[in-house]
Amino acid sequence: MLRGGPLSGQRRTAIRVGWQRRGDLVQAIGLLPVVSLHLRRHGYRATSAWLDERCGPGRRPADPEPVDVSRARELGMVVRLAGRAIPDATCLRRALVLRHLLGGPGSGASVRLGAKADPATGALAFHAWVTLNGAVVSEPASAVNGFVELGEGQSSPGAPR
Repeated sequence: MLRGGPLSGQRRTAIRVGWQRRGDLVQAIGLLPVVSLHLRRHGYRATSAWLDERCGPGRRPADPEPVDVSRARELGMVVRLAGRAIPDATCLRRALVLRHLLGGPGSGASVRLGAKADPATGALAFHAWVTLNGAVVSEPASAVNGFVELGEGQSSPGAPR
């Protein structure tokens, strides 16, 4: 095990992820920069729709294994770990990748967008997270405390980006 240095904490987390999640980790590490570039060039709605197309018919098994909240939280941890390795892996990028890994729109997972004002300065902070069956799965639920949900982050045909 590595001692000291910036990667030591990540190394310990990677060991806890376990070998059964290494494929998910590799997918997330590969997908985060692609999603980042797509967001910069095409915006949120187009990127969300593009990812949804990759989860459509013929892209996933006909009867995918249902994802429970526990497995979704494990995947959330894996995506957060991958985000540490990728520069500019913002909450929105991680949320889009997690929703994709969970199976896209057919999985029941939703990207949520929220905002909160800093009481001292009035500055707005924005955040994105993923829910499944009403539970926050992309991170600890306490991370979204205080955010007012702006709406479900779904793309809608014909809407501006």
